Amino acid sequence: MYTEDGVTITTEVNTGELAAWNGAGSHVGAGIGNESRQGLDTNEMLTVTVEGEDVNQITFQLDAWAAILMKPAETPPKC
Repeated sequence: MYTEDGVTITTEVNTGELAAWNGAGSHVGAGIGNESRQGLDTNEMLTVTVEGEDVNQITFQLDAWAAILMKPAETPPKC
């Protein structure tokens, strides 16, 4: 949980323990997920809850191999 200026952000996973790593610029990448560090599968969910009165924009940056593995004609899914 992170709180600043009346805004609280809570991040949780439904399986295992929440984990974070910072391998930006490497094959590891930077991110949050569960301790398996293998990405989230179809049975796993990452939930981010943002609470506060003055929140009007949230930006998420995703780091994954999905875009590399897709066929050229496909477009990445929108979040």
